[in-house]
Amino acid sequence: MVERKGWSLFTSHGVVLLHLVAAPDSTLRSLSDATGLTERHVARVVKDLAEAGVLEVQRRGRRNSYAVNGDAPFQHPLLSGVPLRRLLEAISGPGRGRDGA
Repeated sequence: MVERKGWSLFTSHGVVLLHLVAAPDSTLRSLSDATGLTERHVARVVKDLAEAGVLEVQRRGRRNSYAVNGDAPFQHPLLSGVPLRRLLEAISGPGRGRDGA
């Protein structure tokens, strides 16, 4: 059995984003359950992603729906010229998120 070292390749922002690509109608509670993060932390992450232009939050009745902007650049200077779509396609396959993100 492989020992876990307590770190992850993806930050909480990445984990939430990847989950929203697969399930854009998720609630904060379902995101919390799926990611193992608190609802408060998930809400903060969703807000960060929306403010960065990576995520569009659409109100639908009493719930939100989320669309990922595949054209958004990465925040890190090393990857700033790479659109988010390229990572999402590498992980999930083509046609994910808003405008085929």
